[in-house]
Amino acid sequence: MFVVGGKNATTTTIEPAEAYLSRSTSIQTPEKFGKPVANRKISRKDQLALIGCLMASSVAMVVVFVPRLAVHFGQDGQFIWIGLCLTIMGWCTQHPLRRMFLILATNSQASTLQTFDAVLRSDPFADKADWSFRFVLVIMLALNPMLSIAYKRLGDGTARYGSATVQVSTGLTGPPGTQNIGYGLSQFVNATLPWFQGSGGEEQAYGFNTYVPDERTAVILDGPMPTYLLEAQASLGSRQTKYVTGTVTALVCSLSNNTSLDADTLNDMMANEDFNEFYASSTWVWDGDKYRIGLVLPSIYNNTDIYYAAYNVTNNETFGSRAQHYELWRQRYNATWHITPTTIQLHSAKSNDHQPVLDNGVFTDNRVSIVELYLYALVEYDTRFRSISPSSALNDSAEKSRKNNAVPLGLMVWARMVAWWGPETWTSHEEGVPDAAQRQAMHYDSIMTEEIEAVVNQRDWRIALVLLLSPVILILSLASRVLYWPHAAIGEGFSIVSILASVEAKGLTLLKGAGLSGHLQRKIFLGFWSEEERSSRKRHLVTTLGIAPIKSQKLESGKMFY
Repeated sequence: MFVVGGKNATTTTIEPAEAYLSRSTSIQTPEKFGKPVANRKISRKDQLALIGCLMASSVAMVVVFVPRLAVHFGQDGQFIWIGLCLTIMGWCTQHPLRRMFLILATNSQASTLQTFDAVLRSDPFADKADWSFRFVLVIMLALNPMLSIAYKRLGDGTARYGSATVQVSTGLTGPPGTQNIGYGLSQFVNATLPWFQGSGGEEQAYGFNTYVPDERTAVILDGPMPTYLLEAQASLGSRQTKYVTGTVTALVCSLSNNTSLDADTLNDMMANEDFNEFYASSTWVWDGDKYRIGLVLPSIYNNTDIYYAAYNVTNNETFGSRAQHYELWRQRYNATWHITPTTIQLHSAKSNDHQPVLDNGVFTDNRVSIVELYLYALVEYDTRFRSISPSSALNDSAEKSRKNNAVPLGLMVWARMVAWWGPETWTSHEEGVPDAAQRQAMHYDSIMTEEIEAVVNQRDWRIALVLLLSPVILILSLASRVLYWPHAAIGEGFSIVSILASVEAKGLTLLKGAGLSGHLQRKIFLGFWSEEERSSRKRHLVTTLGIAPIKSQKLESGKMFY
C-alpha cells in the first residue's frame, strides 16, 4: 500500500491491480458510475460551439471589412485577430464534426471499431480504418492550416478612414528641409527632376507640388508648411500613410496665343537690355553662337509675362521671330497630398475656380531677378536643338515630358520666391521684404481634410469565404444531424468509454491480444441497439462487436439511457 498526501492530508491507499482484481470478483453487485443522459438532436456543446464559431467569424469579418478598424489594427494587427478567430473556429468545429463523422459511421452497415477509434483519436493513419473516413479526417485536420495559409496569401490591400477636418498652415514653400538652401537653384532642380524624368502624361502630378494639366500649362501649388508636415508624419503608425485634401492657391504658367509685344520690340529688348526697366538675356546652347535660347521679362517688377525662345541664328531666326509668350497668374486649386512617414508627394489636383485670385503684388510688384539665375539651367530642358542628334535610347515618353516649357518657366519663378520668402528663410536682402499684403497672400491657413490609409488585408469575396467556411460547415453538419440522423446512438460526450460501458461481454473476446498494441488482425464490426429492463423499464444502450457487418438500431430521441 502507498500513502498519498502531506502531513495533514487524507490518507489514500493504492493497491496493486492483481489484488484489486481478486477482491472485486467476490463483489456480487458492483457499483455503477456511468452518468445517464437523454438522446438529444442538438446538445449544449453544439449550441455553444455554434455561438462561439459565429462570434469568432463575425469579429474577423468586422476587423477586415470595417475601414475604421482595418486602419486601426493595420495588416499586422489583422493577422493576429484573424489567426485567433480561425483558431477559435477550429476549436468550435472540431467536436461537432467529429460527432458528425461518428454518426455517419453508425449509419453505415459496415461500421468498424477501427473506424470509430480513428475518428475519436482524429488519426487518419489508424489501423484498418475505412478509407473514406481517413480522407475526411485529413480534410478536417488540414482545414485550419489551409485557411491560415489562404488568408495570408490573398495579397495586400488598403483602407482609408478619418475624414478629420484640420487647419493647416500653407503657402509658398518647398519640400521639408529645402527651404533655407541657396537662392532658388536647388528648389528649381528639386522640383523639375520628377517632371523631367516622369512619364510626361497629361493631368499628372509630379513631386511635391507640380501638376501638369496639358502640354501648354504648368501648375505649381502652395503646399503644407514644414511644421504641419512633421506633426502629420509623427502621428502615422506602422505601414500607415495620410491623404490631405484642401483648397490652396497655385501659380499657373501657361502658353498664350496673345501678345502685346511684336518681334521687333522683343529683338530690341534683347539687344539693349535695361536692368532698370526689363530683363533680357540669351546664351548659346551648343556649336558656338549658332543655337541659342533667350528670356525676356518686359518689366523688372512684373512677373506675369515671360517670353522664351530657342532660335538658330544661321537660319535668319531671331529671338523675336521664335518667341513664345507665357502668362503667369495665381488661381485656386483643390489638391491632395500623400504623406508617408518619410515623404510627401502631390497626389492629384483640380481647378477650383478658373478666375485668377487677388494677386496682392506677389507677381505685379515683386522684383525677383530670375533671368540671369535660371537662363543656363533652362538649357538643360531645351527640346528643339537636342532633337537634332537624338540618342538611340531616347523614347517618346521622355521626349514628350520635356516639350512643356511652362513647367521650367513657372518653376523658376516659384523657386526664386520660395528661396527668398518661404518659411525658414531670411527676410533681409537687397530687394527688400514683402509687405503685409504680400505675406498674407503667400502664407495663410487652409481648412483641409485628413484621411489615414493603412496597408491591410485585401477586402474581397475570397477572404470572406475563408472566414465564413468554418461556420457554414458547422451549420450544415448540425442541420444534417437534425434533419437526417436524429436517432443515431452517438451522445454528446461519446468516447471510448461509451463503447466499453455498453459492449457485450462476449464481444470483448474478439479484442484479446490487443491490450498493449491496440492493433487488431482484422476488421471488427460494431452496431448499437437499445435494451429495456422489464423490472425498471429503463433503457440501456448495447454495443455489439462481430466479424460481420452489423446494422445499428435507431434510438428514440429525447429518451434517457442508463
